[in-house]
Amino acid sequence: MAPRKKKAEPAVHVVLDTNSLISERIDKLLSIAASNFIKTNIGSLDVAFQVHIPYVVVSERRRQMISESEKLYPNVQKIEKLLGQNFINSDLIKDRINSVIDREISDHDLSVLNADYTKVDWNRVVDAALFREAPFSADTSDKGFKDAIILECVDQLHEKIAQNPEKALLCVVSNDTRLKEGIESRIVDSRNLHICPTFDDLTTVLTAVRSNISQEIADSFVTKADLLFNSNEEKSLVVVWKIRDYAVKNAKNLVPGYELVIGGILGSKTSFTKKDKTKISFRTVVQIGITARKYTSKTVPYAAPIALNTFATPGVQGSQMTAADLFAYNNALAAAAAATSASSTPLNIMGSLNSDIYGQKTVTQTFLTTHEGSWAIIVDWSATVTASAEIEDPTQETTGWADIKWLSAKEVQVS
Repeated sequence: MAPRKKKAEPAVHVVLDTNSLISERIDKLLSIAASNFIKTNIGSLDVAFQVHIPYVVVSERRRQMISESEKLYPNVQKIEKLLGQNFINSDLIKDRINSVIDREISDHDLSVLNADYTKVDWNRVVDAALFREAPFSADTSDKGFKDAIILECVDQLHEKIAQNPEKALLCVVSNDTRLKEGIESRIVDSRNLHICPTFDDLTTVLTAVRSNISQEIADSFVTKADLLFNSNEEKSLVVVWKIRDYAVKNAKNLVPGYELVIGGILGSKTSFTKKDKTKISFRTVVQIGITARKYTSKTVPYAAPIALNTFATPGVQGSQMTAADLFAYNNALAAAAAATSASSTPLNIMGSLNSDIYGQKTVTQTFLTTHEGSWAIIVDWSATVTASAEIEDPTQETTGWADIKWLSAKEVQVS
């Protein structure tokens, strides 16, 4: 991580909610986006800052990491059984995950934020839960206790820094609507509180601080920049800079073994990254639909059709099957299905049953596997800001991409 440049003023405090850290990785406390932001963006900011992670968020991530690791444990047990040795147990997994969490906190210079429970108005918390007030869920699920603790952490931290609102800023990174409502109802009309749904929004807030401009002006820059990308006209920067063509060109061999098809533009998100006199810089992340397809062949046992008056004795031609025989045969199929894993298709179930009846006859079938996702194309660009705060002369500087986020997958038989 680059050395952080510290200034006495203004001080920036960033609080991370669990949903800003969502990750299926069991070896990391933070998501890739959170880690990259802390190590890259904040590391270069010319302001004093501290990133906080509430203890309850650390605990929730610990539970998530343990849960994900437990999904892998059955496969490890198979290897252990094969080798006749036991390598891993639940205590070892929990111990290693705790070590990972401690290392991540240290590497990212995080402050673990604990609420002072002696200062919490527990009657207010109980009433909020019973009357389904924010941050508790508005439905009947009673969800929200974790968010209630985060709210107390944020409130107590804000109370500490609110003594000098001109020189301190509090940013909460969370896209939880109910938590946002709870914070805003508790901390009213605060000039130094910002709730940022994404790290892109946080970038805009911190750039405004660094550039010594108001948040309103920074937000207006972002709004105008977004319009340049999201316009449906031919002058849209997505069209002018041929963003989709860039995606098509760079998609080749991105996922080995799959044919990739680039879809339409799903949307974009812009953040304000720098201001140098009349030059302002932005980063726009354009989401593009992407489909990955692969055909595979599988050899499966042949399933002969069974109908009334066909065979009374399976495998012996010429013997008539009665309705009672067919009923018994169907019951056998049902029993086989019940004993077969849920991933088996009806065709495979019948095939595995009939392979013993009709011999070793098999058939080759073709399957199409399809994955649907969203691909982030990252565009860094700049423009000139006029005296009336308009944006002119947009210039594309660099273009790259991030990992594909796969949203769904399916497999169908095509022949």
